[in-house]
Amino acid sequence: TRQCAGEASAKFNVSSRDITTQDVTQTKGMYEVWGQYPAKPSPQVFICSFNAERQFLSVDKLQP
Repeated sequence: TRQCAGEASAKFNVSSRDITTQDVTQTKGMYEVWGQYPAKPSPQVFICSFNAERQFLSVDKLQP
């Protein structure tokens, strides 16, 4: 989850201290980490994706 927070911090230009992440979940042979950071008017939610070997693939914002 630290790697997810670091990648999100860099991509969204947010301090990693402001990012919270959930536990890793496995879906369809892949791994995902959900997270969020404070933003106006509501928190921004994102998801980090990792392959079966737990190598980082991407971090993407979720649209409300």
